This record gives sequence, C-alpha cells and structure tokens, in this order.
Amino acid sequence: MLRCRRPYLSTFAGAGPGSNRSRPAAPAGQCPQRRGNTPAVNVSASGECLFNDQSVEARLNGSRAVILSTNLAIVNANRVRGGEISIDVTERIGAVLGNITSGVINIPEA
Repeated sequence: MLRCRRPYLSTFAGAGPGSNRSRPAAPAGQCPQRRGNTPAVNVSASGECLFNDQSVEARLNGSRAVILSTNLAIVNANRVRGGEISIDVTERIGAVLGNITSGVINIPEA
C-alpha cells in the first residue's frame, strides 16, 4: 500500500549469506495513518531500529501511536500526532532526538 507516495509496510531480512550480523529495521520517510485504538506503527526487531523521518497520524487513539520493541532504538526527526503516548520505546537503550509529538515519548528508566 502507498501513503504519501511511499510504501508504509516493509519487512526486513537479515544481511546476505555468510553474514552473522542482522540488518537494522530502518523504516524511513513514510506517512502511516490509522484510526482506532491500535497503534499506527508497531515495529518489533531483535537488533536495532532506526526510526527516522516519519509523519504518523493516529486518530482516535487513546493509548499508543507508535510502539518500538527492539534492543536499541534510534528515533529522530519524526512528527507523531495521536495517542496519550505518542512514541513508546520498550527497551532502555535508545537515542531520541528532534521529534515533534502531540503526546509524551516513553522510554523505560535505567
């Protein structure tokens, strides 16, 4: 599917054959929109997640607009509208910088 002339549903595979490193989940430059109580974005990655340059609309969402479940989250330059918690990072390791949100950004305490 397309939103803002870019795909917003992606799957991320590991690096090439013979590599023991997994590639980071790196959705960038997308415009996901969602109505209702389910999150507009729910990323689950075993390694890193680079979540950058997103414009997220989560209308009628009273809980969480974006959920990032990953070992390391780098969250930069996003615009998130909706949710009492606009961005929920489920792990303690992360860098969050330069985001504009209508709700709070939640990162667990160390």
